[in-house]
Amino acid sequence: MVDVLMRDLRESVFMPAAQIATAAGVHESTVIRLARKLGYAGFAELREAMREDVKALEGGTARLVKLNESRGYDLNALVQAEATALLKLPDHIPQKDLDDAARQLLDARRIYIYGNHYAAPLVTFLDRRLRMLGLLAHPIPATAERDLGEHLISVGDGDVLFAFALRRVPPSLNRMLAHVGNVGAGSIVLTDVHGLPLASAPDRLLVAPRGVDDDFRTQVVPHLVCYALQLALYHLAPERCEVALENLENLHRSIAAPSVSRERR
Repeated sequence: MVDVLMRDLRESVFMPAAQIATAAGVHESTVIRLARKLGYAGFAELREAMREDVKALEGGTARLVKLNESRGYDLNALVQAEATALLKLPDHIPQKDLDDAARQLLDARRIYIYGNHYAAPLVTFLDRRLRMLGLLAHPIPATAERDLGEHLISVGDGDVLFAFALRRVPPSLNRMLAHVGNVGAGSIVLTDVHGLPLASAPDRLLVAPRGVDDDFRTQVVPHLVCYALQLALYHLAPERCEVALENLENLHRSIAAPSVSRERR
């Protein structure tokens, strides 16, 4: 079945389960069971996710072709584009919204961090920013789609899901938002798209557009939002954060190898 699906992605993403089953010589129910084993509700959802992957691959190819056909990269233009996006950021995310999100993180028992593959570096980055300030963070790898239940089984009242949704809504995000809401947990979504089609509304939606060029977008803007959240956390709970940073430094001194400790000094 996998061979049939992968033989020609552009064709298989439009084939119904029955046609896939016939080509693979199996029963249609076997195709549906495969989709469920991969973490999807059914074959239709798997096919939709594959379509998104094909779009991403074709978009990436188009972007590379466009960049290759240009007269060469222009550092000045890139800097200007990023600077423009950064300067407009306060218009999209008022300080109050940022502070409210930071308060929700401070009050959280645990913080689950999730994002699609575009946001994988941001998940790792925010996880470290939060742990440095003593917050209990649980990053969910972008490759964990089929294991989301294992990551979310302990989510409950007082927890918060912080999700990145860059370019589009991750396939499982709507169901994750519905689940955390049902168990009494909170939710924050950071996206770069206005009008994101979310079936389940998060507690807080932070929209940080990354610029006007759809063919090439860096992660400078969402990284800055993570830094801004870290600063807001420190501003709202300075004593708590200072204690956490001191504890972290003491742990570095006591646990790190002697040579590493000397280098830090």
